[in-house]
Amino acid sequence: MIRKLPATTLFVVGLLAIATLTFAPLVTSVLAHKGASGVVKKRMDAMKGMKSDLKEIEQMLEGKKRYNSKKVHKSLDNIRDHGGASMSKLFPKGTAHKPSEADPSIWKNWDEFKKMAVSLNHSTDEFRAKLPEKINKEVLKSLKKDALVIRRTCKSCHDRFRL
Repeated sequence: MIRKLPATTLFVVGLLAIATLTFAPLVTSVLAHKGASGVVKKRMDAMKGMKSDLKEIEQMLEGKKRYNSKKVHKSLDNIRDHGGASMSKLFPKGTAHKPSEADPSIWKNWDEFKKMAVSLNHSTDEFRAKLPEKINKEVLKSLKKDALVIRRTCKSCHDRFRL
């Protein structure tokens, strides 16, 4: 026999599901950094910062946040400042230990890793060069596609060199 659940029970179950989906990524992120110190913590914090900066840009381009040119440029500066040689410096040999998510293949393929770090600077510079003085909906739509290049640059490196 199938029994109907009271509406309040269904409501509470729904709230719990929403809370779990909302807060699980935050808890995972906090736990991922637990125990990190030194250069491992610096690079984890840098990655988290770049992710936040890119998300802010994407939200503006999607119309979820009001477009703010100064914030876009500041976020691009932050991302670029962590690319290239700055990124490589965050990965000295012997730092693949937990809680690091760095794949030891980084150091076996160092030249490839350095090229990917530099490509982050290139994709950020290319995006910045496309930013116009005046913004409208059509421009935002076009820029949204261009911002994906930065995200793909990050993703390709993570796919290759992150555990």
